[in-house]
Amino acid sequence: MFAFAKWATDTVFSRIDRTDISYGMYLYAWPVGALIVWYLPNTSLPVAVSATLAVASGFGWVSWHLVERPMIHGPARWREWVDKVRALID
Repeated sequence: MFAFAKWATDTVFSRIDRTDISYGMYLYAWPVGALIVWYLPNTSLPVAVSATLAVASGFGWVSWHLVERPMIHGPARWREWVDKVRALID
């Protein structure tokens, strides 16, 4: 699964829009896989791995766009926003 995330990051996604879901895949793959096995105990291994890959990829994509990318690319914007909020409070 991690090899797929690395391959996807280096080849497919990096050519599209520089989306890097590898850290999100790292964070969410085990919990998602554990939940799938917990709630669907009779699921075959290929189905469980495919479902884990799909769901963890989705969570990784959301994590990249809502958390990681803004934190990496926007520290100045965050500081501006914090300054504006502080100005409103004062």
